[in-house]
Amino acid sequence: MAYFARIENGIVQAVHLVDNAWLDLNDEEKSGSDYLNALYNINAQWVQTSYNAETNGFRFNYAGIGYHWDGTGFYAPQPYSSWTLDEAYQWQPPVARPVDGKLYTWSEDILNWIEVDLGS
Repeated sequence: MAYFARIENGIVQAVHLVDNAWLDLNDEEKSGSDYLNALYNINAQWVQTSYNAETNGFRFNYAGIGYHWDGTGFYAPQPYSSWTLDEAYQWQPPVARPVDGKLYTWSEDILNWIEVDLGS
């Protein structure tokens, strides 16, 4: 089984599962793309993705709808305009989140973390 993301203008539109019976295991990406284009009678760009991307490094992240594809890896939409994409295709805030066991939320207004008060 392999997963394929349909890409339009660099954005993931859908993700589909293809059974190994339809794949040439010597070229999964091409055979999966050919199969899906024939199945849906379209001529779309399909890029293979993996649920295990974060552990096996395959294209950095599993492709989700709305994710970006830059020809190398998949990455989520930018959560805040101040955050930057790192070399591992993860968004990083300009200030590291405190690690003290408390809950925090990001404030784009002050470009820092605000402790979440859950009440007593």
